[in-house]
Amino acid sequence: MSNNEIFLPEIKVIDVQFLASGVTSVYTITDSGENAVIDSGHPDGVFNILKSLEKEKVDPESVKYLLITHVHLDHCGGAGDLVSFLPNVKVVCHEKAFSHLTNPERLVKGASAIYGKSRLWKMYGEIRGIDPAKIQIVRDEEELPLGTSKIKILYTKGHANHHISLWEPRTRTAFTGDTFGLAYPALQKGSAPFIYPASTPIDFNVSEMMKSMDRIMKLNPARLALAHFGFFNEVQIAYKQMCHALKIIEDIILQASTLVKKEEIEDYCLTSWKSFIENELIVRGYDFNKTDASIYKMDMELNAKGIAVAVLRKKKQLNPGNPESL
Repeated sequence: MSNNEIFLPEIKVIDVQFLASGVTSVYTITDSGENAVIDSGHPDGVFNILKSLEKEKVDPESVKYLLITHVHLDHCGGAGDLVSFLPNVKVVCHEKAFSHLTNPERLVKGASAIYGKSRLWKMYGEIRGIDPAKIQIVRDEEELPLGTSKIKILYTKGHANHHISLWEPRTRTAFTGDTFGLAYPALQKGSAPFIYPASTPIDFNVSEMMKSMDRIMKLNPARLALAHFGFFNEVQIAYKQMCHALKIIEDIILQASTLVKKEEIEDYCLTSWKSFIENELIVRGYDFNKTDASIYKMDMELNAKGIAVAVLRKKKQLNPGNPESL
């Protein structure tokens, strides 16, 4: 039985088909007739969510929360569309996510700088804002009632400084967004599971991610519900692999910090990160070239960019009076 075939009637995994199958998942939680949706995916993914709700005979009026782990567009891009179908929903987010959800202009502009305008449009299309009255800002450790249970909010920096994770106590499931890394199903065909950090720009921070992972581990979760992708049940394996990869990233940052030019730093980070990923897959007897290159190449480049941004941020802190180092 695969990670995503375990029987959890309270929780459903929805593949929003972002770029391809098995890339981005959102979740629904049900308790005593009340429902929550975790993340919205991209705008076109909203139809997959609505189809899943219909299949599970979930009345859209019973959806109480749309919980946004963070405002990267693959997680929140469809939120403005989705709320129009959920009349009683509250969109739950970190306070730093509020302005981006109500007015996504800056968010789109930032993503355009990373992907390019035409590529971004092909990936996401139009991103719609949300009525501020529909949004509920939550505090760390806050508990949201859902049926007879409660969903606990955890601020989990590392991937993004406004990231929240969610704890569902009945099933001991931690919904980790991008805090606990990436485990695409296509990369699980080797001899052992494979999970690694999501180090995308611009807020990626190794030490904060470690703190957030440790916080989740203290809850003793039975499983991790990842955004990329689905359930990961080998929690201790995930933690060990993530710690190892974060140590590798620390080493890359340390070495790249000795370089001067931005282009050199970016090239070093990409080469080093690509080598790490490919070596890990080779050890597992898996040929990376057999994956969907258009998706995983982009993902690898994006993660390497995040590492490079962390290097440049560190160099700026160390050499604030030397703009040429950036």
